[in-house]
Amino acid sequence: MKAGLPYPATGTGSDALASARAGIEARFAGVNVAGGVNGRCIVDDWRDEQAVQETNVVMARELVEQEHVCAPEQRDSKQTLAFVGYIVAGMFIRGLQAAGKCPTRQNFIAGLRTVKNYPAGDLISAVDLERDFGRVAECYAFVSVNNTGSRP
Repeated sequence: MKAGLPYPATGTGSDALASARAGIEARFAGVNVAGGVNGRCIVDDWRDEQAVQETNVVMARELVEQEHVCAPEQRDSKQTLAFVGYIVAGMFIRGLQAAGKCPTRQNFIAGLRTVKNYPAGDLISAVDLERDFGRVAECYAFVSVNNTGSRP
């Protein structure tokens, strides 16, 4: 299974955003060590969006339309990004689980919207991914992930 991720490897703030990538890679590594999702490991496919929002959109579209992968978009501060990256990767994994053994983009999205009690591994208050989609939730990050993808 391939996850496409636009990421500012170069450009303004790229150093500060390295923690987001570390959080995503840590989450994917954890699920892969446990056997993957439905027996399939997740491989990440990064694209340098150069810290330019317009490039981020182009890269995400390219990943989805040409590479046929899931490509989330995200932006935030350094520490929060590691936390958010970990949660976003966990949501991706949960969507794959809900989509079944032969996931398509449509059944991935439909399956994810059926999740009614998603706690992100008990890192956040449980959310209903259909009802709460797009709503801003108040949450506090108490998990720290360093640039190697492990807890300090």
